[in-house]
Amino acid sequence: MVMNYSSFTRISLALLLLLFFTAGNAIIPVKKETVKTVEPIEIRIGTEHDVLQGHYSPFAITLNANIDRLDGFDLLLSYNPDELTLRHALPGRLLLDNNWEYFSYQIFGDTANDSLAFVNIMAAADIPNVDPSLPDSAQLAGGFVELYMYISNDRTHECMFLPLRFFWRDCEDNLLFLAQGDTIALSRSVTEDPREIYGRAPIPEWPEPPDGCLDSLTQVPVPMVDFVNGGFEIVCAGSRPDMTGDLNCNGLSFELADAILYSQLLTSGIEILNPDIAPCCISTSDVNKDGITLTASDLQRLVRIFNGSAEPYPKPLENLFLTVDTMTYFDRLKVYCSSDEHIGATLFTFTVNDTTALPSLEQAASDMDLEYAYRNDTLKVLIYSFGTSMIPAGTGAVLTIPTSISPVLIAVDAAEFQGWLMKADF
Repeated sequence: MVMNYSSFTRISLALLLLLFFTAGNAIIPVKKETVKTVEPIEIRIGTEHDVLQGHYSPFAITLNANIDRLDGFDLLLSYNPDELTLRHALPGRLLLDNNWEYFSYQIFGDTANDSLAFVNIMAAADIPNVDPSLPDSAQLAGGFVELYMYISNDRTHECMFLPLRFFWRDCEDNLLFLAQGDTIALSRSVTEDPREIYGRAPIPEWPEPPDGCLDSLTQVPVPMVDFVNGGFEIVCAGSRPDMTGDLNCNGLSFELADAILYSQLLTSGIEILNPDIAPCCISTSDVNKDGITLTASDLQRLVRIFNGSAEPYPKPLENLFLTVDTMTYFDRLKVYCSSDEHIGATLFTFTVNDTTALPSLEQAASDMDLEYAYRNDTLKVLIYSFGTSMIPAGTGAVLTIPTSISPVLIAVDAAEFQGWLMKADF
């Protein structure tokens, strides 16, 4: 049985182990000779290769140890939240196979450094009054923590290595509890994954334990853990010529087929792609070269190039704003757009409770094309044009949706006529 408590704090693990090891009529005495070996323990953060951006990537923190008993651990990892987002952490196969009973993690940031985020992972083999016997966990080797990270879709990270590292705020970080709590195993070394990688980020301020930890811990501290940092190698677009705009990866860019596929991806998601071409498709989709893939502004830029109305690539325009309002009229929800710029494409996302209603264009967008798809209790509606039509500057109704599906607008992705991103307020 594994328990997960999001409010679990660092002090809780120490108290938990203390309660277990002192449960009963007598306190188990501290025995300095409890640890029978000082063979090093390796804890390694995995390094994932050829990782796709805009996806979740699962990977394992592995443990390799030859010890008599492991009772608990407290790990602290750091990463850049602009590059990586932790979705969740789970106990690995080693913990599940050995019936560990407590597992928890907490995500938090650094108030003094926006480029650092942390996850504190804690676990204990046994909990008082749950099971009278401590699970056997000797001869451990394999994954003992599973992490699921979202990889940033910012294309400026392409071909980069995004690190995930162990981090120390004080001596109580990154500890293993051995031999019924009598002994604490702490860091003997901290190294980077020795494999050849590129684009390393700077090592954070505290990449290893502070001095004096051997003297500050109350239990027997033994420096016997080798920590190995890791991370994600982001896949490169390749050494071939620039194929931006070749969404169907047939060697020809900015075709009508590319634009049609792009519109389908925006409404139905990348799941419609053949897995064999998905990396190629994503890597060619940043058509307006703003570092963000699969957006309405990229589709608009592709269409402008396809039909010959694109201007040369200037610096993306700043201060392009769009205000979106919704109003209910009887059984219809109307969507209004207001902007000082002509609008080339908009992608609206709604939550819905039914998939039977048909959205329709309103007067201000009557010359545009409409594409929509229902997926996972959401409705995505794309308003665009394969020609030179646009939603004129000013204020006007662009879309109507029946209120029978209880639509609630949750996201807007918009582009002006040449394909530059507009900041939407709704």
